Amino acid sequence: PVRRIKQTFDQGTGELLLPSDVLDFVTVAGEDIIFTSEDKEMLNKLTEPGLTLLGFKPLTLAKEGLHCGQPSFAYPEETLIKGSRELMKALVMQCKAKQKVALCCLTPRYRATTKYVYLVPSLETYDSAGNQLTPCGFHVIPLPFYNDTREQKFEKSPEVSSEVVELARKLINKLKFAYKPSNFKNPKLQQFWAHLEALALEYQAPDVIEDQTLPDKAAQADRLGPLTNEFINACSLNGANTSVSKRRATATSSSPAKKVKQSLPTSDLIQEIKSAIPNRKVDKFTVVQLKEFLTFHNQSVNNLRKAALVEAVYQLKV
Repeated sequence: PVRRIKQTFDQGTGELLLPSDVLDFVTVAGEDIIFTSEDKEMLNKLTEPGLTLLGFKPLTLAKEGLHCGQPSFAYPEETLIKGSRELMKALVMQCKAKQKVALCCLTPRYRATTKYVYLVPSLETYDSAGNQLTPCGFHVIPLPFYNDTREQKFEKSPEVSSEVVELARKLINKLKFAYKPSNFKNPKLQQFWAHLEALALEYQAPDVIEDQTLPDKAAQADRLGPLTNEFINACSLNGANTSVSKRRATATSSSPAKKVKQSLPTSDLIQEIKSAIPNRKVDKFTVVQLKEFLTFHNQSVNNLRKAALVEAVYQLKV
């Protein structure tokens, strides 16, 4: 059997660290707050597992756009709690009659994240033969926090002519094929067994694995024929270059690799972030926007997560 062993080493000295030598911390206002194992255990038990009713909201507020996780279904279990079926039925019928949803705080188990949920009522229904179609209970819909949502700005998509649509349909029909899972082997699994075989039999190098999930470009070109150029010419906008881009220079190339130019934020974005700093609402911006803002102010953003980026913006004197 294969066993996995996790070991931590000091980056400076290379010394092996014990689990007691490794500490977790969070940087807040420039100071590192260290959490011990006891602190982490307490954080995992801030709330007892269960469902806490906070109130009721109109059913119209349970919009589809607010669903941010996998829903579940809550139903009564008469064998565990006597009378739960009647209580659940009464709650469901009252919520349906008054067009309400229950707002609750849910902690499914220890070490699980506490979240807000809507309980959407579902009445028990039957078909003409007396078979149950839907059970009596509540759909448990997870809700997002403030930091999980932001206003989306959608640009108007360009109009596509009927000629381009017809060419795209022909192109898709040409590339259709009968999919059989037995014809495709998992490349990662095949590579693992090849390395394991080379290690066991002391080969100098493992066998080269053919990735069967990659498309056969030669076969695709034979199938499409001139349809490819027709589709490219029909989709070209204002003489855009549709040729295949050149490969990047390899590590053995004599010329140094060019650095990718960082995109600069717009003046509107800079003003929005500046106006959000006094209200402590910088966390509503994306990671890309925060990095652009900090790069514009000559701040290093390498290997920084969103929490660190937000803290860096607050500490920035603008």
